[in-house]
Formats: sequence, structure tokens, C-alpha cells
Amino acid sequence: TSVVFRIDFAASTPLRAAYKPESKRGHKRYRGEVASFRLSKLLGLPNVPPAEVRVFSRQALRAAAQKDPRALALFDDEVVDRGGRVYGALIPWIDHLEFSPVDSPAERAHWEKELKNGAEMPAERRTLDAQISNLLVFDALTGNWDRWSGDNVGVDKATGTLLFVDNDGTFFDPLPHGFEQARAKVHEIDRFSRALVGRLRAISALDLADAFGDEEPGTPLLAARVVAACEERRKEIVGVLDAMSATMGEANVLFFP
Repeated sequence: TSVVFRIDFAASTPLRAAYKPESKRGHKRYRGEVASFRLSKLLGLPNVPPAEVRVFSRQALRAAAQKDPRALALFDDEVVDRGGRVYGALIPWIDHLEFSPVDSPAERAHWEKELKNGAEMPAERRTLDAQISNLLVFDALTGNWDRWSGDNVGVDKATGTLLFVDNDGTFFDPLPHGFEQARAKVHEIDRFSRALVGRLRAISALDLADAFGDEEPGTPLLAARVVAACEERRKEIVGVLDAMSATMGEANVLFFP
């Protein structure tokens, strides 16, 4: 559903990155990667890998792709050329990226139970469950319809940090039907982060627009109606949590720090 290249920079700057260009298959999905990262900074979530818009010369990219016939064929078939320029999301490459099994049936059975009010939660699972709760809220806010299609949650095993990767299924206009799964998840759990909810309550539509910013100077990253739709989702999430707190008690709903 999207196109991804690995870019190795010159030896003088030995950096490696993933690059999701504007493509015929993925259209402007790269903007979702960038918008998700910028929103995560506003919300204080450290789980979303950095992503920024980068524009490269089509000629330079194509020359690099010629080293691999498969890459060149994909480039010629898919990459969108805007007057000799290619727009896309540049994301630091994660060597030896591992994926969390949080979407496996066995693991889902654990956290779906543990994120319910009154359920027992083993101490060793508390940090993981808190991050899953944040992930579900984040996806409901961004309109992510693609999270549970497989291998869209990474993990840094050294720190136990979940990595909310592959965010190009966000901020669609209009939202696809698959988004209802993400929306429903917020209604199905009862335990949330007090800090994250506090930030959700504090931000405004103007804060969102400022956070998303521009794709390039003078061109907003997201259309105004897409930002407005995100604001409506924010209000909906806060309303759901207010209703839960009124029924179960705020301390039970804002269960995590």
C-alpha cells in the first residue's frame, strides 16, 4: 500500500534512512508519517520515530536507484515527479528492527483484559500495558486504520519501548471504513495515562495546526479540514474519558501516570 526505499548517504556522512516518497500507489501517505511524529511531540509521546519532509532531485534519486534493478523498476513505476522534485518522508533507519507481538491473539487477550477497570495487572506488564493504552488513543486521534494489519508496532528490547512505526495510514480525507476499529478500541478499554489525557484536554485546534506546520514554507502539511477532523476526534476522545470518569471514578480511568 506504500513504497519505501532505503537511502544510504555518502561516506562522509554515514547515515541510513527509510524514505517514503509520494507515489502512485501511496499518493501522499508520506505526510501521515510526518504529521504523526509532529503530533507525538505535542503530546509528549516518545514512541513515534522521527519523520520529516525531504525533497530530493528526481535525477539524483534515480541515479542512486540504478544500483539495484528492482529499486529502479519500482522508482520508475511508482515515484511521483513534481517538476523534477520528489517529496517524501525521511525516517531514521532502525537497524535490526524487531516487532512486538502485541497484535497476536495471545497477547491481545492479555492487554484487552488488563486494560479493563478492576482487572489484575501483573507488575511486569504495567509499562507495556500503559504504552498500548497510549497507542490506542494515539491511533484514534490520528485516524490510523492500518495499525493492526501486521508488524506495525516495533519494540526496542533494550528499553522495553514500543515503537509506533508505519504511520502512513493516518490523516486520510475522508477516513476509510477501517478507522472504526481504531475508534472502537478507545471505548473498549478503561485505563489511560493521566499525563496523556491532560495534554489532550489542554491542546486546541490552533495548537494542532501549529504542531503540524508546513510541508514547505507557505504550504501546510495537512489541509485545514483534516486538522479540523483531528480536533473533532480529540473532543470525542476527551468526551468518552469524561463519561468513563463520571461512571468509574477518575482515579480508576486515569490509571497510569
